[in-house]
Order: sequence, then C-alpha cells, then structure tokens
Amino acid sequence: MATDLPQVKRTAVYVYQAPLRAWHWVNALAMTVLAVSGYLIANPLPSLPGEASDHFLMGYIRMLHVYAAIREDIMSRQSLISTMLSGWRMFKDDRP
Repeated sequence: MATDLPQVKRTAVYVYQAPLRAWHWVNALAMTVLAVSGYLIANPLPSLPGEASDHFLMGYIRMLHVYAAIREDIMSRQSLISTMLSGWRMFKDDRP
C-alpha cells in the first residue's frame, strides 16, 4: 500500500543566528546553576567528616552561585541596554 506523495525539498531556515542561540544556552546553563546552587545553599549537604577548614564545599557552592548571579546580572543589563540603544525596533508597532 505505497502512496506516491510528491517529494518536497526542505531547506533549513535559521530564525536566530548561532551566536544568539549560544547566548540563550549559556543563559539556560547559568539559570540551572543558580537553581541548583540555591537549593544546595538553602538545604546544605550533610556535614563532611573531619575539620571544617579541610572542606570548603559550601564555600565553593556559594562562590559558584555568586559568580553565576553576577554573570546573569551583568549580561541581562547589557542586553537591555543594547535593546534600548537600538531603538526598541522589534517592539514598535508597524501600523501607520
């Protein structure tokens, strides 16, 4: 029961350029890091055996959280400023 459907030539249409897609994946990774490290800060892991100065695990988790937050803050401000400087073209209404 074969059907003879016409063959359609498909071409890839990239709606967003590669740098913008990479930028969004970096943002998604940073948000994931913020969520996981925030959870670990709110609900710490059980204590590790030995002297506290030998283990700096929570310090590293907090440092990672702060670095990801700073990155998100700076980059989101940069995105907002560049959008404002471009004249908000994509948000303007095209009607006369």
